[in-house]
Amino acid sequence: MASDDEHLGEEDDYFPEQEDEEWDELEAKAAAWQEQFTSAIHSGNSLNGLPRGLRLRSAEAAKEKEDQDEESTPAEHLKPSPVPRFVARSWEMGLLVVVCLLSLFATLHFVYDNLLPQRDDSKSCTQCQPEWWQDFWKWRLQGPSDDDPPEGMQWEWGDSVNDTDWYQASARFVDFLRPFADPSLGPVLSIGCGDAPVPELLHGAGFEASLHLDVAP
Repeated sequence: MASDDEHLGEEDDYFPEQEDEEWDELEAKAAAWQEQFTSAIHSGNSLNGLPRGLRLRSAEAAKEKEDQDEESTPAEHLKPSPVPRFVARSWEMGLLVVVCLLSLFATLHFVYDNLLPQRDDSKSCTQCQPEWWQDFWKWRLQGPSDDDPPEGMQWEWGDSVNDTDWYQASARFVDFLRPFADPSLGPVLSIGCGDAPVPELLHGAGFEASLHLDVAP
């Protein structure tokens, strides 16, 4: 029994000096690290063992650093940079002008066609009035001579041409007239475009006696 106690005592005292040395070494390292950490916080320097560029700084030191930077920076550098303005190119300005002109033209066209009162051209058309035709037929049937123009009108003499055929309807007009008109009853009175080929077509259709009047407005 005594031998067991002695053996146990020997196990408790195994490497006692080595453990004390390791513990003292760890305490010394911890104290040194704490001292470096405290010094780095107050001074703002890098702490040994940390990555390069990483610096510990207390709140007071950081505030002092910011104040120093603001004092050393000129006032004009502290002003916010102006927002760059958009500068249009020449072709963009030209395109914008064209679009504005087209929009203005379309607006004026719409206003003229839909909003403004329409002009009645028939009021300024002399031949569109029934009174004019009454006077014309009165002159035609009761006039003293064919050489005298109707009242308020005058003859205009010029070179005769027959090259104006609106919609190429002159030949169809003569074909339409032929069944209803008898050349033996007298001359045919044609009132219309004096430049049309109607006189020539009427003469070719057998209406040798015809009178053609071109009434100008």
